[in-house]
Amino acid sequence: MADAGAFNQINQVICMSKVKENVIKHHNKQVKFACKVKLSGKAYDHVHTGLNPDYEKGLKHISFESCLIHDKEDKFPSKIIQIRTTPKWQTELAVFEPDSEGLPVWTESYLTNDFKARNHRKNKAISRFCSQYMPLYKKREISCFFITLTQANCSKLTIKDMTNTIVKYMNRLGWNVRGFVWVLEVSENLHMHYHLAIATDRVNLKGKKLPKLLQLERLWGCRTEIDFVKKNIEGYMRKYFLKNSYVAEGFRSYGISRKLK
Repeated sequence: MADAGAFNQINQVICMSKVKENVIKHHNKQVKFACKVKLSGKAYDHVHTGLNPDYEKGLKHISFESCLIHDKEDKFPSKIIQIRTTPKWQTELAVFEPDSEGLPVWTESYLTNDFKARNHRKNKAISRFCSQYMPLYKKREISCFFITLTQANCSKLTIKDMTNTIVKYMNRLGWNVRGFVWVLEVSENLHMHYHLAIATDRVNLKGKKLPKLLQLERLWGCRTEIDFVKKNIEGYMRKYFLKNSYVAEGFRSYGISRKLK
C-alpha cells in the first residue's frame, strides 16, 4: 500500500508540473531567451513580418513554353511564369545583447527578407553535400559531375524527372550514384536554368568520350552541359550554385537527395 501511495503522489506531482508548465510557459520562454543571450552574447527575436511595398513593381514575366504545362496547368493557366526580382516579404528582428548584469537588452533591429531565407536554406543543403563528399573526393574515392540544364521554361521534363532519369542512366553505366543536389537560377536577363551536382563512385573517362546515355539534349529538350569536377567541389559550387538569383513562382529553388552515401 505504501508503494501504491507513493506512486499516486508521483503521478500528482507530474500532473501538477504539466499544469504549472502551461501557466508559466511565457515566463520559461523569457528565461531561456535570457540565458541564450547571456551565453552567446547576441540573440534575435521576431518583431514583424509584412509585405514588401515594392514587391509588385519587381514582378516580371516569361513564357512557359514546355510540355510541363500539361503537368502544372492549374498553376500556369495563362502559360506565363511570374519572376520575383524583389523579395515579397520583409521581416524585422530585434537584436538583443546582455547588459552589465547579463540581462537581455534590445540594442538594434535587423531587417531580413524571404530571398535571404531561401539562400540560407540553399546554402545549408550545399554545405551538407560538400561536407559529405569533399573528403571522399580528396581521397579519390568518388567522382563529381556538374550538369547545367538551360531554358527550364522550355524543357521537356521537370527537374525531378530529369534528375531521376540521369541517376538511373549513371547507375546503368555502373557508376553508383551516391547523392545529388540541384539549384534553380534565374539570372538578371531572366534566363531560367538548373545547376545539378551528382556524386558517384570513382569514374575514369580519361581519353574516352562521354557515354551516349549522358548526351542529354534530346532528353531535356534544350542545351545541356556536363563536366567533371577537376579541382575543388566546394569552390565550384560556391561560384555557380550560390549566385544571387531571382525567384520563379511555382518552382522550387533547390533540392537534395534524401540520402547522401
